[in-house]
Amino acid sequence: MLEAAGFAITDEGVARWRDKLRRPTEAQRAESRRRLDAIEAGRWPDQEPTA
Repeated sequence: MLEAAGFAITDEGVARWRDKLRRPTEAQRAESRRRLDAIEAGRWPDQEPTA
């Protein structure tokens, strides 16, 4: 997607950013999954589900 938008992706650039960006924690991955599940269910992630 980035290349299609005009960004040049190189192995060196990928390696540089890997050093700067840490992997998400288990808690961060769980929160991301919770939010994705809510969006896929048709609601905003912070909304309570309606019965």
